[in-house]
Amino acid sequence: VKEAIEKGTPYDLELELRTATGARKWVRTICHPVVREGRVLRVRGSIQDITERRESEEALRESREQLRSILGSMDDLVFGLDAGGRITGYYSPETEELYVPPEQFLGRTFAEVLPPDVAEALQRTIEAAAATGKAQHLEYALDIGGARMWWSGTVSPRRGPGGELSGFTLVSRNISDRKRAEEALRG
Repeated sequence: VKEAIEKGTPYDLELELRTATGARKWVRTICHPVVREGRVLRVRGSIQDITERRESEEALRESREQLRSILGSMDDLVFGLDAGGRITGYYSPETEELYVPPEQFLGRTFAEVLPPDVAEALQRTIEAAAATGKAQHLEYALDIGGARMWWSGTVSPRRGPGGELSGFTLVSRNISDRKRAEEALRG
């Protein structure tokens, strides 16, 4: 405030305040000094209560940290898809389990990235999840790094605030060890 009055320096600050009752409040204060011939004549500004916004931002940060913690405890691959089936995000504890690097699949559909048989199976599963509104399961195999890897996938529909279909989540678990054990028992 002193610089605004003495030097004509505008400011835009967010400050935490305590009320007389001890309640925590956040305010945004904006100041635009009115300067003529190098002198500050007056300051114009506003003060806005932004407590609700700051609390929402903090809740969002906490929610994201909780999600990071949950994902960090999983061995599964997780893919976010938009309603059109484009891959919008992913989580992978080990990148060597990915069929291709993220830059080759983000923004694309499975049909653009995976072998046709796997892409078709995933597309049917996505369509079933959309039609039923419930999680759908599938198993599929991919050759990754010269080895055959088996996956158990679950596709869940994701809804927007109005209840409309906004996308899907695919969680894939590596079941290669189980498949090899099953083959050994049969063999």
